[in-house]
Amino acid sequence: MYFTNQITMQSFKDEQYTITTSLNERAIYIKIINNISYMCYEGNFDCASFKLSFELADVYQLINKCFANEHDSGYEKGYSVHMELDNNVLRLIFHCIVGGFLNVTFDLLLREKLMSNDAQLSVNFHRLEQKQQSAVEQLTKRMEEMERRLEALGHADICFTNPPSGKVGQIHSYPINLKKLILHDGGNHTSQESFQKIKFFYQLEELELIGLHGWGGQPHIHISNSTVKKLKLQSSPEFKDIAFIKNFPSLENLEMHDIPLEPSAVTTLRSIPHNINENGKKFSTIKP
Repeated sequence: MYFTNQITMQSFKDEQYTITTSLNERAIYIKIINNISYMCYEGNFDCASFKLSFELADVYQLINKCFANEHDSGYEKGYSVHMELDNNVLRLIFHCIVGGFLNVTFDLLLREKLMSNDAQLSVNFHRLEQKQQSAVEQLTKRMEEMERRLEALGHADICFTNPPSGKVGQIHSYPINLKKLILHDGGNHTSQESFQKIKFFYQLEELELIGLHGWGGQPHIHISNSTVKKLKLQSSPEFKDIAFIKNFPSLENLEMHDIPLEPSAVTTLRSIPHNINENGKKFSTIKP
Protein backbone atom coordinates (compact mmCIF):
# COMPACT_ATOMS: atom_id res chain seq x y z
CA MET A 1 0.00 0.00 0.00
CA TYR A 2 1.34 3.44 -0.96
CA PHE A 3 0.62 6.76 0.72
CA THR A 4 0.88 10.31 -0.54
CA ASN A 5 2.73 13.05 1.31
CA GLN A 6 -0.54 14.34 2.69
CA ILE A 7 -0.74 14.22 6.49
CA THR A 8 -3.90 12.99 8.19
CA MET A 9 -4.56 14.42 11.65
CA GLN A 10 -7.06 13.70 14.44
CA SER A 11 -7.58 15.24 17.87
CA PHE A 12 -9.35 13.99 20.98
CA LYS A 13 -10.04 15.63 24.32
CA ASP A 14 -11.46 14.69 27.71
CA GLU A 15 -11.22 16.19 31.19
CA GLN A 16 -7.65 14.93 31.71
CA TYR A 17 -5.94 14.70 28.34
CA THR A 18 -5.69 16.41 24.97
CA ILE A 19 -4.51 13.95 22.33
CA THR A 20 -3.28 14.63 18.80
CA THR A 21 -2.50 11.91 16.28
CA SER A 22 -1.23 12.23 12.73
CA LEU A 23 -0.29 9.86 9.94
CA ASN A 24 2.20 10.34 7.14
CA GLU A 25 3.59 7.81 4.70
CA ARG A 26 6.18 6.42 7.11
CA ALA A 27 5.06 6.94 10.71
CA ILE A 28 2.33 7.70 13.20
CA TYR A 29 2.84 10.68 15.49
CA ILE A 30 1.13 10.80 18.90
CA LYS A 31 1.12 13.76 21.27
CA ILE A 32 -0.61 13.75 24.66
CA ILE A 33 -0.87 16.75 27.00
CA ASN A 34 -2.16 16.47 30.55
CA ASN A 35 -4.78 19.21 30.94
CA ILE A 36 -4.05 19.52 34.67
CA SER A 37 -0.25 19.34 34.96
CA TYR A 38 0.44 20.46 31.34
CA MET A 39 3.06 17.75 30.98
CA CYS A 40 3.50 16.69 27.37
CA TYR A 41 4.42 13.29 25.94
CA GLU A 42 5.04 12.47 22.30
CA GLY A 43 6.51 9.96 19.94
CA ASN A 44 6.86 8.89 16.29
CA PHE A 45 6.23 5.25 15.48
CA ASP A 46 6.89 3.39 12.23
CA CYS A 47 5.21 0.16 11.20
CA ALA A 48 7.83 -1.98 12.96
CA SER A 49 7.07 -0.31 16.30
CA PHE A 50 3.70 -2.05 16.55
CA LYS A 51 4.78 -5.62 15.75
CA LEU A 52 1.47 -6.19 13.96
CA SER A 53 0.66 -7.65 10.57
CA PHE A 54 -1.46 -4.60 9.65
CA GLU A 55 -0.67 -1.75 7.31
CA LEU A 56 0.30 1.53 8.99
CA ALA A 57 -2.96 3.21 7.94
CA ASP A 58 -4.96 0.38 9.52
CA VAL A 59 -3.02 0.70 12.77
CA TYR A 60 -3.71 4.42 12.73
CA GLN A 61 -7.45 3.73 12.52
CA LEU A 62 -7.21 1.32 15.49
CA ILE A 63 -5.34 3.91 17.57
CA ASN A 64 -7.91 6.62 16.85
CA LYS A 65 -10.80 4.30 17.77
CA CYS A 66 -9.07 3.57 21.09
CA PHE A 67 -8.64 7.28 21.85
CA ALA A 68 -12.22 8.20 20.86
CA ASN A 69 -14.76 8.68 23.64
CA GLU A 70 -18.54 8.51 23.57
CA HIS A 71 -18.84 12.10 22.34
CA ASP A 72 -16.61 11.55 19.27
CA SER A 73 -18.02 10.58 15.90
CA GLY A 74 -15.55 7.69 15.47
CA TYR A 75 -16.37 6.06 18.80
CA GLU A 76 -16.96 2.28 18.79
CA LYS A 77 -17.35 -0.15 21.66
CA GLY A 78 -14.57 -2.67 22.08
CA TYR A 79 -11.70 -0.19 21.73
CA SER A 80 -9.83 1.24 24.71
CA VAL A 81 -6.45 2.52 25.83
CA HIS A 82 -4.87 2.36 29.28
CA MET A 83 -2.20 4.88 30.32
CA GLU A 84 0.58 4.25 32.84
CA LEU A 85 3.07 6.94 33.88
CA ASP A 86 6.55 5.86 34.95
CA ASN A 87 8.88 8.79 35.68
CA ASN A 88 9.20 10.64 32.34
CA VAL A 89 7.65 7.91 30.23
CA LEU A 90 3.95 7.41 29.44
CA ARG A 91 3.03 3.86 28.48
CA LEU A 92 -0.04 3.35 26.32
CA ILE A 93 -1.67 -0.06 26.26
CA PHE A 94 -4.16 -0.43 23.41
CA HIS A 95 -6.87 -3.10 23.36
CA CYS A 96 -9.04 -3.63 20.28
CA ILE A 97 -11.80 -6.06 19.45
CA VAL A 98 -11.83 -5.93 15.65
CA GLY A 99 -15.00 -7.11 13.96
CA GLY A 100 -16.41 -8.21 17.30
CA PHE A 101 -14.16 -11.27 17.65
CA LEU A 102 -10.48 -10.51 16.87
CA ASN A 103 -8.53 -9.31 19.92
CA VAL A 104 -5.57 -7.05 19.16
CA THR A 105 -3.31 -5.69 21.92
CA PHE A 106 -0.18 -3.57 21.60
CA ASP A 107 1.65 -0.91 23.62
CA LEU A 108 3.72 2.20 22.98
CA LEU A 109 6.07 4.34 25.07
CA LEU A 110 5.84 8.14 24.86
CA ARG A 111 8.59 10.22 26.38
CA GLU A 112 8.10 13.55 28.09
CA LYS A 113 8.74 16.50 25.81
CA LEU A 114 11.20 18.95 27.37
CA MET A 115 12.46 22.25 26.05
CA SER A 116 16.20 22.73 26.65
CA ASN A 117 15.88 20.09 29.39
CA ASP A 118 13.94 22.64 31.47
CA ALA A 119 10.80 21.05 32.97
CA GLN A 120 9.23 24.32 34.19
CA LEU A 121 9.81 26.02 30.85
CA SER A 122 8.17 23.07 29.13
CA VAL A 123 5.15 23.19 31.44
CA ASN A 124 4.68 26.93 30.85
CA PHE A 125 5.01 26.48 27.10
CA HIS A 126 2.48 23.63 27.02
CA ARG A 127 0.09 25.65 29.19
CA LEU A 128 0.20 28.52 26.72
CA GLU A 129 -0.13 26.08 23.82
CA GLN A 130 -3.24 24.53 25.39
CA LYS A 131 -4.83 27.91 26.07
CA GLN A 132 -4.19 28.97 22.48
CA GLN A 133 -5.60 25.71 21.14
CA SER A 134 -8.67 26.05 23.36
CA ALA A 135 -9.22 29.62 22.14
CA VAL A 136 -8.92 28.50 18.51
CA GLU A 137 -11.38 25.65 19.09
CA GLN A 138 -13.90 27.99 20.71
CA LEU A 139 -13.51 30.50 17.88
CA THR A 140 -13.95 27.72 15.31
CA LYS A 141 -17.13 26.52 17.00
CA ARG A 142 -18.49 30.07 17.11
CA MET A 143 -17.70 30.55 13.42
CA GLU A 144 -19.43 27.28 12.55
CA GLU A 145 -22.48 28.33 14.55
CA MET A 146 -22.52 31.76 12.89
CA GLU A 147 -22.31 30.13 9.45
CA ARG A 148 -25.17 27.79 10.38
CA ARG A 149 -27.32 30.70 11.54
CA LEU A 150 -26.43 32.79 8.50
CA GLU A 151 -27.41 29.96 6.20
CA ALA A 152 -30.75 29.66 8.00
CA LEU A 153 -31.16 33.44 7.94
CA GLY A 154 -30.76 33.40 4.17
CA HIS A 155 -34.12 31.61 3.92
CA ALA A 156 -35.97 34.22 5.98
CA ASP A 157 -38.23 36.99 4.65
CA ILE A 158 -38.64 40.61 5.72
CA CYS A 159 -42.28 41.66 5.84
CA PHE A 160 -43.44 45.17 4.96
CA THR A 161 -46.77 46.29 6.45
CA ASN A 162 -49.31 49.11 6.09
CA PRO A 163 -49.14 52.30 8.13
CA PRO A 164 -50.96 52.10 11.49
CA SER A 165 -53.62 54.54 10.27
CA GLY A 166 -54.42 52.52 7.19
CA LYS A 167 -55.54 48.99 6.65
CA VAL A 168 -53.43 46.78 8.86
CA GLY A 169 -51.99 43.81 7.05
CA GLN A 170 -48.97 42.48 5.22
CA ILE A 171 -48.17 44.16 1.92
CA HIS A 172 -45.39 41.88 0.80
CA SER A 173 -42.45 39.88 2.04
CA TYR A 174 -38.94 39.97 0.58
CA PRO A 175 -36.13 37.39 0.97
CA ILE A 176 -33.51 38.81 3.30
CA ASN A 177 -30.69 37.78 0.95
CA LEU A 178 -31.98 39.89 -1.96
CA LYS A 179 -29.39 41.72 -4.04
CA LYS A 180 -31.90 43.99 -5.80
CA LEU A 181 -35.02 45.53 -4.23
CA ILE A 182 -37.65 47.70 -5.93
CA LEU A 183 -40.29 49.42 -3.78
CA HIS A 184 -43.20 51.32 -5.32
CA ASP A 185 -45.12 53.23 -2.67
CA GLY A 186 -47.41 55.49 -4.64
CA GLY A 187 -50.25 56.24 -2.22
CA ASN A 188 -48.44 55.82 1.10
CA HIS A 189 -49.00 52.08 1.46
CA THR A 190 -45.92 51.24 3.53
CA SER A 191 -45.22 52.11 7.16
CA GLN A 192 -42.13 53.98 8.26
CA GLU A 193 -41.21 50.99 10.45
CA SER A 194 -41.08 48.84 7.33
CA PHE A 195 -38.69 51.22 5.58
CA GLN A 196 -36.39 50.96 8.59
CA LYS A 197 -36.01 47.24 7.81
CA ILE A 198 -34.17 48.02 4.56
CA LYS A 199 -30.91 48.06 6.52
CA PHE A 200 -31.33 44.36 7.34
CA PHE A 201 -30.92 43.19 3.72
CA TYR A 202 -27.34 42.14 4.36
CA GLN A 203 -26.18 41.74 0.73
CA LEU A 204 -28.38 44.26 -1.04
CA GLU A 205 -26.57 45.94 -3.95
CA GLU A 206 -29.32 47.76 -5.87
CA LEU A 207 -32.23 49.69 -4.34
CA GLU A 208 -34.95 51.48 -6.30
CA LEU A 209 -37.57 53.61 -4.54
CA ILE A 210 -40.54 55.00 -6.45
CA GLY A 211 -43.28 57.29 -5.27
CA LEU A 212 -42.25 58.04 -1.70
CA HIS A 213 -44.31 61.11 -0.84
CA GLY A 214 -46.90 62.28 1.60
CA TRP A 215 -45.83 60.17 4.54
CA GLY A 216 -43.82 62.85 6.31
CA GLY A 217 -40.81 60.61 6.54
CA GLN A 218 -37.18 61.58 6.93
CA PRO A 219 -34.95 59.32 4.79
CA HIS A 220 -31.83 60.09 6.79
CA ILE A 221 -33.59 58.57 9.83
CA HIS A 222 -35.71 55.77 8.37
CA ILE A 223 -33.91 54.42 5.29
CA SER A 224 -30.33 53.12 5.22
CA ASN A 225 -28.20 50.21 4.06
CA SER A 226 -24.45 49.61 4.31
CA THR A 227 -24.08 47.40 1.20
CA VAL A 228 -26.13 49.22 -1.47
CA LYS A 229 -23.95 50.30 -4.41
CA LYS A 230 -26.65 51.57 -6.76
CA LEU A 231 -29.58 53.72 -5.65
CA LYS A 232 -32.35 54.91 -7.97
CA LEU A 233 -34.96 57.39 -6.74
CA GLN A 234 -38.02 58.45 -8.69
CA SER A 235 -40.92 60.75 -7.80
CA SER A 236 -39.85 60.75 -4.16
CA PRO A 237 -39.71 64.31 -2.81
CA GLU A 238 -38.86 62.96 0.62
CA PHE A 239 -35.25 62.79 -0.66
CA LYS A 240 -34.92 66.50 -1.41
CA ASP A 241 -32.06 66.77 1.11
CA ILE A 242 -29.13 64.97 -0.52
CA ALA A 243 -27.49 64.46 2.86
CA PHE A 244 -29.33 61.11 2.90
CA ILE A 245 -26.33 59.55 1.09
CA LYS A 246 -24.64 59.32 4.51
CA ASN A 247 -26.88 56.32 5.12
CA PHE A 248 -25.41 54.49 2.11
CA PRO A 249 -21.62 54.34 2.74
CA SER A 250 -21.00 51.87 -0.13
CA LEU A 251 -22.97 53.89 -2.70
CA GLU A 252 -21.25 54.21 -6.08
CA ASN A 253 -24.11 55.02 -8.44
CA LEU A 254 -26.97 57.45 -7.77
CA GLU A 255 -29.89 58.19 -10.08
CA MET A 256 -32.55 60.78 -9.18
CA HIS A 257 -35.63 61.57 -11.29
CA ASP A 258 -38.40 64.07 -10.58
CA ILE A 259 -37.04 65.08 -7.19
CA PRO A 260 -37.00 68.80 -6.16
CA LEU A 261 -33.55 68.98 -4.60
CA GLU A 262 -32.76 71.76 -2.17
CA PRO A 263 -30.67 74.67 -3.54
CA SER A 264 -27.79 73.71 -1.26
CA ALA A 265 -27.57 70.18 -2.72
CA VAL A 266 -24.32 70.76 -4.64
CA THR A 267 -22.57 72.28 -1.64
CA THR A 268 -23.85 69.51 0.62
CA LEU A 269 -22.68 66.78 -1.77
CA ARG A 270 -19.19 68.26 -1.95
CA SER A 271 -18.93 68.40 1.84
CA ILE A 272 -19.91 64.77 2.45
CA PRO A 273 -17.37 61.94 1.98
CA HIS A 274 -18.77 59.50 -0.58
CA ASN A 275 -17.83 57.00 -3.31
CA ILE A 276 -20.35 58.07 -5.95
CA ASN A 277 -18.74 58.07 -9.39
CA GLU A 278 -19.67 59.37 -12.83
CA ASN A 279 -17.75 57.88 -15.76
CA GLY A 280 -15.08 56.62 -13.39
CA LYS A 281 -14.60 60.03 -11.75
CA LYS A 282 -15.75 61.37 -8.41
CA PHE A 283 -19.26 62.77 -8.74
CA SER A 284 -19.49 66.22 -7.14
CA THR A 285 -21.99 68.11 -9.26
CA ILE A 286 -25.70 67.74 -9.93
CA LYS A 287 -26.97 68.27 -13.42
CA PRO A 288 -30.43 69.79 -13.92
